[in-house]
Amino acid sequence: MSAAPAANDWPAAATALARRATRRRRTSAFLVRAAAGTVAGAAVLAAARLTGAGPAALPEAALATGALVGAVLGLRAARRVAPTTVGDAAWALDRVGAAGGRGLAAALVGGPAADAAGRSGPPPVARLEAPDGLPFALAAVLLAVGACTVPRRTADDAGPGATTPSAGTARGGAAVDAGRADAHADAQARRAAAERAVREALALPRTGPVDPTEVAQRLRDPAVRAAARRSAAEGSEAAAALSMEGADGAAALARALSDEAAARAEALRRRATAGRAEAGAAVVPPSRRDLVARYLATRLVPESPPR
Repeated sequence: MSAAPAANDWPAAATALARRATRRRRTSAFLVRAAAGTVAGAAVLAAARLTGAGPAALPEAALATGALVGAVLGLRAARRVAPTTVGDAAWALDRVGAAGGRGLAAALVGGPAADAAGRSGPPPVARLEAPDGLPFALAAVLLAVGACTVPRRTADDAGPGATTPSAGTARGGAAVDAGRADAHADAQARRAAAERAVREALALPRTGPVDPTEVAQRLRDPAVRAAARRSAAEGSEAAAALSMEGADGAAALARALSDEAAARAEALRRRATAGRAEAGAAVVPPSRRDLVARYLATRLVPESPPR
């Protein structure tokens, strides 16, 4: 009996090689982008731990987010990779096996001619290299592991009196706000003092709303009007109202004297005190330090001279 003709394995070998080459290229595209995202997340993780900035969960969240974004971009890039054709794989097998074109014909032509070409010898075993992105992926994993081992910096690590950048910024902002509130409080206090002086000149109550009719009656007396003008601060609303005549002037003066500047000044001082307490600054506002100093001077007992 004659031996059975050898099977033509070139088409199957070319198809398998095309699939393997496509898988390798797509894997490489995925690994490169996934590694880039992981490296970015690891860099943020290490920086956040070294500086102690941000919430406690920020470093781990940054690493996970970077790896996830890189994986998504890698999948998109892998899908865009064109598949390797069977013709390219057959040509590569023919070159590796030094078949002189017979392997290419056996894989692509088909029919008796392909079988005859395939009998010249089996296709060679083609070994593919590792994906190009594998070294980048391994380096990214090592970098991420190293970043995870970085200890998180705290205020205790910097020393007893040190603070984190975020805490220092917050305290500095509170101190600035307290200073501004104290300055506004001083301005409102001066305005309230001027209003009280005009009220006293008109024989009106020191606090509470002012009736325009009562103001008009008091202003009919030229001496009272003159005293009120002397008491009003130059350029104030009260001075402008006293320069007007009739019911309009009385109504404007009543509005100016009912401004409640004293209540606003006290509210601003409370706000400034709270801001200084938050910033760790002195609780006594600058506008009242002279008063506190005089009070303390009366309470201190001088030491008796040595005999």
